[in-house]
Amino acid sequence: MTPQITPFIWFDADPYEVRDFYAGIFDDFETLSDLRGPDGKVLGVSVRIGESQYNFFNGGPGHPHSDAFSLMIYTDDQEQTDRYWTALIADGGEESVCGWLKDKFGVNWQVTPRLMMDVLAGDDAEGRRRAFDAMLGMRKMFVDELQAAYARTTHDN
Repeated sequence: MTPQITPFIWFDADPYEVRDFYAGIFDDFETLSDLRGPDGKVLGVSVRIGESQYNFFNGGPGHPHSDAFSLMIYTDDQEQTDRYWTALIADGGEESVCGWLKDKFGVNWQVTPRLMMDVLAGDDAEGRRRAFDAMLGMRKMFVDELQAAYARTTHDN
């Protein structure tokens, strides 16, 4: 039997505040249960976003998030990319580069158009290089620019 792997994310924040922030961003969000200590106090919440389960735990300070771990959101178009990007940097989040950002709780995310993954798997090595170079110059990714960089022929340089 294959074990279920569920991210257990430590926050220095009220677990309901964390839950409510993400519930306001993701349409397919469900609270599964509270995680309680021996005294009955809520220490965290277990949630489902899409098909994945996450546990948000208020562990207090001392273990900040780092960009060595991030959650990747695959988006279908620019509208979806813009929506997630804007929502995740709201209220104190920070933009980074190449589709990366940090939300107000310090969790690192990659908001990545599926097109970028298709381009990186494409047959055209020069197109992959051009699209990758274009991505390196972006903060939020722009689908049209990535697609144009990949499709551009050497005659268009």
